[in-house]
Amino acid sequence: MYGKILVPLDGSELAEGVLPHVEELARRFGSEVTVIQVVAPLAKLVAETVPASLEPTGAGSTVGLEAAAEAVKAERAGAQAYLQGIAERLKAGGIEARVAIVEGMAGDAVVDYAHHHELDLIAMSTHGRSGLLRLFYGSVADHVLRHAGTPVLLIRSKSSRP
Repeated sequence: MYGKILVPLDGSELAEGVLPHVEELARRFGSEVTVIQVVAPLAKLVAETVPASLEPTGAGSTVGLEAAAEAVKAERAGAQAYLQGIAERLKAGGIEARVAIVEGMAGDAVVDYAHHHELDLIAMSTHGRSGLLRLFYGSVADHVLRHAGTPVLLIRSKSSRP
């Protein structure tokens, strides 16, 4: 039923709260688990590191581009190490696990990855925010739930429960 499970993680304890549930499902269904982390795209980092007053062809913009490229490279390396650790832990428990790192906006990137890799389930944790907090902060989980077209398992974090 759930041959391929996607688990979006961001390095937080909250996001990892879904892992015990995923492990149980994976063992029960013999599922392959892909842990994924979304990193900021280079274009976004360039926009944040290159001041608007610099001309696109100026020497300062080259420094900004190099800094942004290095930031993306460092973020990807950190994500790779983090996800590899999670995958090794899953493998040690007898679960087939893969690692994926994608660039983009978190919600869109998760939905796109799930669609292109024909995954059977997306399992993730949520803060459980509602009302103005959800409106102000947005919700990756909400976006995934509304746009995935794939079953989504949302686990509410313990810290958000009444």
